Order: sequence, then structure tokens, then C-alpha cells
Amino acid sequence: MLSCIAAVAIASFVGKKAFEPHAYETNDLLLQNVEALGFDRGESWNRKDYDCVAVTCQCIFLKYQSKSAAFVGEGKGSVAHIWECIGCGDCGYTVNK
Repeated sequence: MLSCIAAVAIASFVGKKAFEPHAYETNDLLLQNVEALGFDRGESWNRKDYDCVAVTCQCIFLKYQSKSAAFVGEGKGSVAHIWECIGCGDCGYTVNK
């Protein structure tokens, strides 16, 4: 009986220590929360990183002119998303010069 009580007491102490947050973990979580709260998702979402460039789409039996997105640098483009340029779908393309 005494050994059962001792086992339960040890298990509860070890379990408490295993699930108790440590000071450094709490501080790390606080820093992550501060960074997350300071991040403006709309800023990166709406940042214009691409330009639409003229391309010749090359499908199996068809060639046609279109515009495809080219990454030009963070905040240095005219459009924010690649789908703002028409593109070529699943066809290959070459950039018009």
C-alpha cells in the first residue's frame, strides 16, 4: 500500500514538471506572438512584386500572344499576383523581346 502511494506521488510530481512551462519557453512564445501581431499580412499580400511581360504561348498546334508574370523584386513591380497577368495556361512560352 505504501509503495502504491509513493508511486502515485512520484508520478504526479514528474507529470507536473513535465508539463510545466519553462521560463525560456514562455519568453520564446511571447516573442513569437509579438512578431505575429506586428506582421501585416495585407502589406505582403498587396505588395507589387511582378510585371506582366509579353510572351508567345506555344501550344501543340497553336501559337498566340499573351502576358505572363515575371518577378522583378519585392515592391518593384506593377502587379501583386501572378494571376493578374493572363498567362499561357499549361502551354510553354517564350518571352518577346
